Amino acid sequence: MKLYFKDSQGEERFIAECEKVKDVGKEIRKFLDERSYRSYYTRIWGTTEEVTLDVGSHWEFFVVKGISCKDYIEGLQDDEQEEEYHQITFDEYLKTLQQK
Repeated sequence: MKLYFKDSQGEERFIAECEKVKDVGKEIRKFLDERSYRSYYTRIWGTTEEVTLDVGSHWEFFVVKGISCKDYIEGLQDDEQEEEYHQITFDEYLKTLQQK
């Protein structure tokens, strides 16, 4: 997947190559942090070939090419489950340390 930033003039600028959907989120947060922009929501729409993400400006967007909107949303759900699994595993690890 390729992540682009689309400015208010419609010009697209390449940001990063991403393997997983969660990598897209990390790159977007990095981009926004570098510009001291705080996003309070994300609106997602797309086609079978790309996804558009509105993070609050209404004039500038992030575009992810090489993935369908359906697959992107499924990837978000998979990443949430993976993070939850790791959190549970880490909590269990901490409990084992406390028992020693």
